[in-house]
Amino acid sequence: MPRIIIFCILAALSVRANSLYNVTIDTSGLSGDNGLLVFDFISGGGPANAVSISDFTTDGTFGAATTTGTVVLIPNPPYPIGTVLLIDDPVNSVFNEYNSAFTFGTTMSFVVDASENAPGSGNSPDELSLFFLEPDDMTSLITTDDPTFADSLLTLDLDGSANGVPTVFDVSDPSGVSASMTLPGSGTVVPEPSFAPSLAVVLICLLIFRSCAGLRQRKRGKRGTDGHFSDFRLS
Repeated sequence: MPRIIIFCILAALSVRANSLYNVTIDTSGLSGDNGLLVFDFISGGGPANAVSISDFTTDGTFGAATTTGTVVLIPNPPYPIGTVLLIDDPVNSVFNEYNSAFTFGTTMSFVVDASENAPGSGNSPDELSLFFLEPDDMTSLITTDDPTFADSLLTLDLDGSANGVPTVFDVSDPSGVSASMTLPGSGTVVPEPSFAPSLAVVLICLLIFRSCAGLRQRKRGKRGTDGHFSDFRLS
């Protein structure tokens, strides 16, 4: 089952509590527009972390998708894109991306689950970001108050705390686009059991890491050109 696979990989990377958020986005201001739905997961220097995007629902339409770095695509019927698992590594998978063509509807929602390894001394937290881009893969469809001027809609920084650091940015243009990130249930995060991952799980993760490739840097208008591409699917 997809959730068992995800849990095993997350457990292999961390025995700490996971960040778990329900994300809901109003996209009525972009309804009918063609663009790209882009998730970036960037290593801050180690140790490794993983993040999954699952249970995706929308009245929009997905098109062809590409991946960069270590991205595992796990079928999860009846959801339209299954589960997207991004795994970073400070050496081999600094930049990881899921990039899908998308015709926007009025709404979308999904669940974000992430391991919570704290950054090492002198390193930055690993960060998940969501972008809505034009089909040119460079220009943002929205203008937000993202202080980096990348116009991301939301971020999750994995600083080692139980819930990480979620940030949802205000959208000034167009109107009719907004997002929320909420903790499910009571709002508390239950720690994972403290157990050592099995050898089989570790071998799966090592296989994924050894198959992944190079670096690619994204900030709006600044994309790397030397990254290799890999696309892993579990069926």
